[in-house]
Amino acid sequence: MHGGLAHSQEAPERSSSALSSNLVRRLPYYALGLLAFYVIHTISLIGKSEGWLLDGAGRYWLNDFSGVWTAGDVTNRGFPEWAYDIAKLCREQIALRGAPSEGCYPWPYPPHVLPLAAALANLPLIAAMLVWLGLTASCFSAVARLITGSWHGVVLMLAGPATLNILYTGQNGFLSAALVGAGLMLLPNRPVLAGVAFGMLAYKPHLGLLIPLALLAAGQWRTLVAASLTVASVVVASMATQGLEIWHLFVLQLGNVASVMQSHFDPSKLRSIFGMLQTIGLSAGPALAIHTVLAVVVAGLVMLAWRSRMAGDLKAAVLAAAIPMASPYVFAYDLAILCIAQAFFVRHALARGRLATREFGGLAVVNILQPASGGLAGLLLIGLILRCAGDYRSSARPGSPLHHPEPPALPGNDASSIRQP
Repeated sequence: MHGGLAHSQEAPERSSSALSSNLVRRLPYYALGLLAFYVIHTISLIGKSEGWLLDGAGRYWLNDFSGVWTAGDVTNRGFPEWAYDIAKLCREQIALRGAPSEGCYPWPYPPHVLPLAAALANLPLIAAMLVWLGLTASCFSAVARLITGSWHGVVLMLAGPATLNILYTGQNGFLSAALVGAGLMLLPNRPVLAGVAFGMLAYKPHLGLLIPLALLAAGQWRTLVAASLTVASVVVASMATQGLEIWHLFVLQLGNVASVMQSHFDPSKLRSIFGMLQTIGLSAGPALAIHTVLAVVVAGLVMLAWRSRMAGDLKAAVLAAAIPMASPYVFAYDLAILCIAQAFFVRHALARGRLATREFGGLAVVNILQPASGGLAGLLLIGLILRCAGDYRSSARPGSPLHHPEPPALPGNDASSIRQP
């Protein structure tokens, strides 16, 4: 197969249901065109109403990154506690724009992330956002390269639906996805480093809810300990250098942000099942109840998968697909994690010998659904992964010791499986 995504010559012969070689060769170029469209479209919004970076008068347009930059700026000026005062941070953002604004962007992250925001705020707002996007996209690309074994695979992952929203908002979706992907790739051979990667995801703790459950189910104790120590270390270091009061303000801020989201937030911006149900008219209480039931079911499926002898890449894919489904507060940029899930799924399929047409079609539907409902997209992807695991198990030789042997690694990467210790 083209671009280094091919598996070894010993792989099974392709069936008639496999994708044509011509389509496989062309996919990276289609993805490159889509990625170019994202960039050109985003740049074209500069100077327009509800645009990007600058309005027609040359003033800053506020976006999600504005909250990061202003929190870093007040920290540099010696007032880190202002980052957790929504009224003061709004005044800072209005002053930054130089004109009234319809909304402002709070700082909902733990205090140990403030030094990163402060470092970025040493640059002008636009330069800081471009540097941030460049750095996090580079991290995401490096992890994508490790998973896929090909720069063509990197292009395919960068062309995911979440990228357009990340470019527009300056959000952290690339970083979250990179940490999840790095943890899953490191887990088989570097369990301690995997724990460090998972622990660093604590800057958005709602995205890490299912990771401890999967690690517990698989008995990955070293990774669990490493993740716990990573979180404890950054919290203790932050308390030692920033004081306890700022952590108290952070806890109060979480309550304030939750109150704002319940009373004034547009649920159509959420990509969870919770947000989707509210968008179609269900009230918040029943929507949250349905979301919670589905999240519990998905958590159970993750634990069952990680306790099983399912192929390692499929375990990784199930967990990554399930992560955005646990919390009701998931946004479009968070769905970059679904690209990690799809990459592990395709990695397994290619190592098995083929990516079937129905599997490719399923992935296409997942990506079409993402902009409307990441929750539905995640459910479909989990179903696709479990169906693949069932097909692989039924085709395994009865005499094989595990009945569903691990697939061979893709070229250039041997950390392809997550096994029971």
